[in-house]
Amino acid sequence: MVFADWVSLALLASALGGFTIIIDKVLLTKYAKDWIYLTAFLGVIVFLPFLIFPFFINIFTSVIFIGILAGVFFRLAVFSYMKALSFEEASRVIPLWLMSPIFVLVLERIFLEEQLFLHHYAGMFAVIAGSFIIMTRSVKGLFRLSPAFYLMILSGIIFAFNEVIMKFAFTISDFFPVIFWTSAGSMLTSVPFLLFKFKKRHRLFYRKDKLSLILPAGVILFFASIITYWYAIKLGPVSMVSTLGSADGLFVFFYAIIFTKFAPSVLKEAIDRKTLLTKAAAIAIIIAGVFE
Repeated sequence: MVFADWVSLALLASALGGFTIIIDKVLLTKYAKDWIYLTAFLGVIVFLPFLIFPFFINIFTSVIFIGILAGVFFRLAVFSYMKALSFEEASRVIPLWLMSPIFVLVLERIFLEEQLFLHHYAGMFAVIAGSFIIMTRSVKGLFRLSPAFYLMILSGIIFAFNEVIMKFAFTISDFFPVIFWTSAGSMLTSVPFLLFKFKKRHRLFYRKDKLSLILPAGVILFFASIITYWYAIKLGPVSMVSTLGSADGLFVFFYAIIFTKFAPSVLKEAIDRKTLLTKAAAIAIIIAGVFE
């Protein structure tokens, strides 16, 4: 029963997270003037729903420092991801999060003394190969990796630290104190960036139409997806949850096709036959490597 719970929760988190990523892309390309300012702003406002926790639970437990540390890693990973998303297609960027479970496996080997076998290394090779394919573009006859590749590798590594730390925290504390302090750490990491931009009188949004709908929708979806994902980490093996959770790359791929086809004013990506086949093949190779 627990197995079914964490599997279904991880997949649900991926589906919800895919919509959140689409909203992030829309905010970055159609509303925000500065990706750093936007990322810091979101890091603060998504913490607001967590402020109700102290009224119902005891948040002052032994995981305050560990939770804040996990939150710092989480927000730093988001900064790297948002930078990549600011100049690259979402359906190219997000599948690279499928590399995160590989980093989680390595961290488990180092810190939790999990043993890695030959098929794990074969899987790593397949994931890396697929990642190169999806992030390689032809420029004047030469194949070059998009800079977003390196940013998403960095994001995946940092997220892996976040997930392993949170899994450890869940073994010594209840669920809600851990996620409260993780969210607090994420917010505290965002505040210096936000204050710096505010002091410089930078304008966050250059247009406001429909923003009152899009922004709350993004916050609600993020809150729902991250709570669901963190609870899946509490219930299941972190490497397997990370694997299923990284399936948001698949959801983004399909969401991007749907929006480009039926609502191009919201999101438009390249969906010609060659591009779709390349992306689909690369994602298939990455998935094969993850589940190796």
